[in-house]
Amino acid sequence: TLVAGEANTDENSLFRKTVDNYIATEYPTATLTGLAKKMHLSEEHLCRKISHTYGKNFKKLLLDRRLLAAEKLLSQTDKNVEEIATAVGYDNISYFYRCFYAKHRQTPKQYRTATT
Repeated sequence: TLVAGEANTDENSLFRKTVDNYIATEYPTATLTGLAKKMHLSEEHLCRKISHTYGKNFKKLLLDRRLLAAEKLLSQTDKNVEEIATAVGYDNISYFYRCFYAKHRQTPKQYRTATT
């Protein structure tokens, strides 16, 4: 017999795995709409469930993943910052710079110099 809450844990674990996988593989073009369709949930329900499960919203999860990918590319490749920004999903280069600076308190170029 199932202990109360066990099924819920499995459901949460499957939910988390699906969201994590989507963001990890689709981060350059990922959207809340795309994830909602994939999971057959309304965007509103998905937003609430992500916030409840992760303690942050979809946009923040996606931002974290994109910046992580950018950090990796900055320290492991010689691609220029604009190429990296585009590769991780930013159309607006100055927005990428602002997001990156907000997290690291240094520009992508300064980050690259400090980590290589």
